[in-house]
Amino acid sequence: MIELSCEKCVLCGSPEIKAGSKVRQRRLTDLRFSVSGVKRWVVLYCTRRYSCAACGRHFLPEGWPKYKGYFGDKLAVWCVYQNFVCRQTMWQVSESLEELFSIRFPRKGRQAYLFKNRLIPRYESLHEELKQHILKSPVLCIDESDVTLRKTKGYVWVFTAHDAVWYLYKDTRSGEFLKELLAGYSGVLVSDFYNAYDGTDCPQQKCLLHLLRDVNDDLKKNPYDEEFKSIASQFGVVLRRIIDTIDRYGLKRWYLHKHKRQAEAFLSDVDDRTFSSELALTYQKRLKKVGSKLFAFLDYDGVPWNNNGAEHAVKSFMKFKRTSDGLFSERSLTEALVMLSILETCKLNCVKRLRFLLSGKTDLASILGD
Repeated sequence: MIELSCEKCVLCGSPEIKAGSKVRQRRLTDLRFSVSGVKRWVVLYCTRRYSCAACGRHFLPEGWPKYKGYFGDKLAVWCVYQNFVCRQTMWQVSESLEELFSIRFPRKGRQAYLFKNRLIPRYESLHEELKQHILKSPVLCIDESDVTLRKTKGYVWVFTAHDAVWYLYKDTRSGEFLKELLAGYSGVLVSDFYNAYDGTDCPQQKCLLHLLRDVNDDLKKNPYDEEFKSIASQFGVVLRRIIDTIDRYGLKRWYLHKHKRQAEAFLSDVDDRTFSSELALTYQKRLKKVGSKLFAFLDYDGVPWNNNGAEHAVKSFMKFKRTSDGLFSERSLTEALVMLSILETCKLNCVKRLRFLLSGKTDLASILGD
């Protein structure tokens, strides 16, 4: 039992306060975490309602639970962690709580969902902070994935920097919003070959891994197309030499820039040749269209030649949506993306996700260690 009292007004600081005659009580069921484990923790809070003669207002002492209900914050954190990180449905989380800690909710799934409503709004400012941090980063990787809602379909867009992840929901795959979102962005945009990204006014690097996959797939389907095989062979030689340099020295312009002449020669040679093969002509047009965006990373420090950062973040979302695809409303999905952004950023920076949620911190510096 915890008895709460105070000696001055928590609103104006005046010592002229008076306690009411009625004793208020609230029993709070929570979890208590220690180095060796976690256990159920039940606390009975007791206090009186105070009135202040100076400001005329009524108040309760500091330490009194601010939210309504009978379940604590750490229990809420545990449920949200199990749902987002351990990929359990809220119904499964409720059942495990009953088996492990003998904590039974009046309405199993509903109560667990209310924990989301309690916790997620606290991180909305951090979600916005992530957005601003990524839009100021020198490298921005972007990708998108479809998602099924209850009554419609939409798309989740993923924006990543080397140390942050930011998810955004849109009801369409059209990239028109990118022009406004990325207006003034001066870093390098890394993406796949989806043409929605071409309208952005910033340096771009197309994912060479996507191109390499396409080339390998077409080689398997067309093993006797000599003209296409010559294009694939030239591309392979150029890319292998670049990757050998990256393996030795990393993504440093000082070492990578020496490959620029060979890369430009490859693009120029493919553009100047005359092909009769339909597949070779298709790749000739494709390489001519993207041109310098294939090897832009040779002119910068720290720009990757693939879009793995965004693709990994997309895979994390796809794992999460397996338990809820088709059950989302637009509101619930938008709220879920706030929490996913924070948890994926923690993972990217090797920050223990459960520990961060339990800490109650809501600033980006706590994750990045600034």
